[in-house]
Amino acid sequence: MSDAERNLGAEKAADFIRDNAAKYAKAKAQATFLQHHRKTIRGQLIKEYSKQGITGAEMLKAHAEADERYETLLKGWREAIEIYEELNKLMGAAELKVEIFRTISSTERAEMNLR
Repeated sequence: MSDAERNLGAEKAADFIRDNAAKYAKAKAQATFLQHHRKTIRGQLIKEYSKQGITGAEMLKAHAEADERYETLLKGWREAIEIYEELNKLMGAAELKVEIFRTISSTERAEMNLR
């Protein structure tokens, strides 16, 4: 691979990181929000089922977690995690590509200085 090709690859990787940073941050924020929000939803559902006369902590929890609203939240959480994890891996690969370019460039400069 030529220097120009390596440089272009590193530039594309850096561009990818820059262009996707906001999407990556939003995906992480959404996944984190839903992770915490599910506790709120479960609590609200437990309260609702308690008012309907259901008793016992385990029964209330079971009803809340079987509720369609809770299931919808979990599906959204799963989707948010999928998006975040995909972007996380792509960002990591792009960062690695930039680091490889830097290492190769540094090695080549060191070799030139030894000549």
